Amino acid sequence: LIPSTAISGMLVSSVCYAAGGCMLYKLICGEYSKKIAIRSVIYISVFPFAFFFGGIITEGLFFLTVTCCLYYIKHHKWLRAGIWGALAALTRMQGVFLAIAMIAEIFETYKPFKNFMRNEKRVIAALRRSLYSFLIPIGTTVYLALNYWVDKNPFAFLEHQKHWHQGPM
Repeated sequence: LIPSTAISGMLVSSVCYAAGGCMLYKLICGEYSKKIAIRSVIYISVFPFAFFFGGIITEGLFFLTVTCCLYYIKHHKWLRAGIWGALAALTRMQGVFLAIAMIAEIFETYKPFKNFMRNEKRVIAALRRSLYSFLIPIGTTVYLALNYWVDKNPFAFLEHQKHWHQGPM
């Protein structure tokens, strides 16, 4: 619909950032006041590197996927959290760490190690919900497979990052 790939790329990034801002607002409202939620969105919007959210890069998309994953983790929608986490891990390698947040919330909710021997229902519930966290590394696996398909090297992104003077720092 938009003939310019640059404009359409910036539009997609900006829309993803705006949706991520809405999800951040919803996430913060669940824990704090609306005033704090609004401040959170304002602060992330005026942060010196916030201009990256509108660029033709994955920052806006990553922000959206991470906030959605955290929102669904907080609301114990484990399948949705796993799917959004997988999308975050597909977008950026760091997205795989959302699995840790998901497992931590599951363990905090079900407390499987509290009276371990006397309450196997809690242990089974926690283990069943923890299976959804394995969706998240699937995103990383798909990303590495795409790299292999395109460049015959799953870690080709390390070579591509040298163009931007980035590496494992």
